[in-house]
Amino acid sequence: MGCQIIHGNQGEPDGMPCAVLFCSTTMTAFGPVMGSDEEAQAFIRFVPGDPRNHPSAYLNDLYSAFVTQSVCECGEVRRYECGYCDLGEPLDASGMHHEEGEEPIPCEIQEIREDGERFICERCAKKRKVAA
Repeated sequence: MGCQIIHGNQGEPDGMPCAVLFCSTTMTAFGPVMGSDEEAQAFIRFVPGDPRNHPSAYLNDLYSAFVTQSVCECGEVRRYECGYCDLGEPLDASGMHHEEGEEPIPCEIQEIREDGERFICERCAKKRKVAA
């Protein structure tokens, strides 16, 4: 029992994807409507403590900050975890993992923008560079 996620599509089966948090103890949905199951999972990790213990207005404010830091306009969610880091693989100065005898592998964790602007995924950043 605890904070769970319900996900599906708005309206029709081919409608826009969405996800909401719900308390499996009280069977009550709460908080903002999010764009995907992946986004909801990341938001739960972003919220300090148990999301069920916060008022809706606070969750909505947190969600706004979360979207700015973690969700690209295309819907891709910023990665907070890296399988190579989890395995203890060290990073070099350029942010690459090196396994002996292998090509360098970039860290999968995407940095938070320092300028306070919205997160942009690598795919959208490349599109913007090509368009410019």
